[in-house]
Amino acid sequence: MRKQFLILGVISLLSVGVFAQNDEKTIQTAIKSGTEQEKLAAVRATDNLSADQQTAAQLLSALAEDATPEVRAAAVEKLNQYRKVPQARETILKAASDSEPQVRKAALKLLGRLRGQDTLDVLYSALLDKDADVRSAAITALGVQEDRNAAGKIAFLMEGADFDMKRVCLLALEKIRSPESVGPLSEQALGGDPVLAGIASRALGRIGTLQAQDALESVIKSTQSASVRGSAAAAIGRIDNERSVNILSSLRDSAEPELILGAVYGLSELTQREDARETLLKILKKGTDLPARIAAGNALCQTGDAKVLNAYAKIIGNDREDTDLKLAGLNCAAAKINDKAAKEILTEAVKSKDARVKEKAETLMPKTDKK
Repeated sequence: MRKQFLILGVISLLSVGVFAQNDEKTIQTAIKSGTEQEKLAAVRATDNLSADQQTAAQLLSALAEDATPEVRAAAVEKLNQYRKVPQARETILKAASDSEPQVRKAALKLLGRLRGQDTLDVLYSALLDKDADVRSAAITALGVQEDRNAAGKIAFLMEGADFDMKRVCLLALEKIRSPESVGPLSEQALGGDPVLAGIASRALGRIGTLQAQDALESVIKSTQSASVRGSAAAAIGRIDNERSVNILSSLRDSAEPELILGAVYGLSELTQREDARETLLKILKKGTDLPARIAAGNALCQTGDAKVLNAYAKIIGNDREDTDLKLAGLNCAAAKINDKAAKEILTEAVKSKDARVKEKAETLMPKTDKK
């Protein structure tokens, strides 16, 4: 253990001490004859040369040719800071075909931010890499690129894949938002794993086509898992049309709390529509699920709809209502403190028999004195 601390101390001195005296020359010496630890310290020391990006990129490119995979990978990762320098770009692209998986993975992680057909060609090739981590890095990068031409290739890689690979593919397809992906995403949304189904539902919502909406409605109607159905309901809210509001409004009396909460989250995305706000108001007033009622109230409070304060006034004045819901109402009133109705709510809440409500109102009351 003492030896390990000693090594770390030496590396730290190399990166902030010796290199700080004569950065470029010392780094070049490390490249030629340094130990692995000295070369890794040299990679970190290129931060001292950030003002001269060309020189830093040149030195890191040299380190990316080192015989040790760890040094090559570290150099490639550091090149991200200088990716706009042509030599850095060339080195990163070259490293994507390195003999060692860890170096290829380090390079591919950076290619999501490098635009160009040459980058896409490298990423497409990496989809066939024998190493799963390298393939995952390529898929993630294509997602960052939002390359719709890659959607079919990524969907194909999901077939028969394990959980981790499917998750990476779904997250990439969510970013790409290609209508071509609706079929494969629907299969995953209807699948048994709630995590994967949730990601697939989100992706369908982001795609936003009528076919995607059909798929999400099918998930709500035919899937047994309440959490999966709730995820689908929340995702439908990303599709801004009357049909989405109708689908979600039909769920407000569901006996499944997760489904009702999902519907509220979906409607919260549609509060620019009056019919969506009306449904949220009904849930706030008469809903049976407390988290859904609180979420509905929070969504309405952000819209500026005056009806939400009237609803909260009745809730706070009702001794049978839940304290947490009343506290949410007080927070809403405090956010609209210049509104007459908001001041009245806080004034009445100070007289509440509920100790928590009374204390909260007293805390917020001084704000009403500001003019």
